[in-house]
Amino acid sequence: MAGNSGSPPILEKARQVVGLMGDLPVEASSAPAGFILFARLLKIPPEELGYEPENVFQLDFAGDFWFGKMDCGDGCRAFFHEAPDTVSAGKLFQQLLEEQRGEYDPVESGSDAALLRHQFLGTLFGLRLRGRWVFGVEEATNRAKAMETLSRIDQALITRETEATGETQDKTEAAPEL
Repeated sequence: MAGNSGSPPILEKARQVVGLMGDLPVEASSAPAGFILFARLLKIPPEELGYEPENVFQLDFAGDFWFGKMDCGDGCRAFFHEAPDTVSAGKLFQQLLEEQRGEYDPVESGSDAALLRHQFLGTLFGLRLRGRWVFGVEEATNRAKAMETLSRIDQALITRETEATGETQDKTEAAPEL
């Protein structure tokens, strides 16, 4: 089948191909960490994933982020960034937190986690830091669902760490308290 239109048969075939490709085994080194996190570990369909190479959140310093639709409210997206090292991740976490405070008020925060509420829209922006990874949710409408989403991502990252190192880790390790 060939075509370049948005007709229903073409769209259906494209969805089938994407679904089949998403089910293929992926070697850790061959796929981006964000894709592995969202598609394989969190089971988000590939068509609900996105990648933004630059200007993420309309910020010049933020790039190389993966996004996935998760159950944290209408319009809510989870996001993920893998930094080259923990220092770079910490710096990005602090920059994002500082920039978001221009439009968001702190709800709760800690040294490696924050939950902010938009001053006008009332939506939530959650941000966490785990080693080389910065992740969170944007445009969440429900605090409990936002926190549950952050915990799911955190647990998936613990699973990824365990798989990558081959070490057994306590999967019940507590996520940062907010």
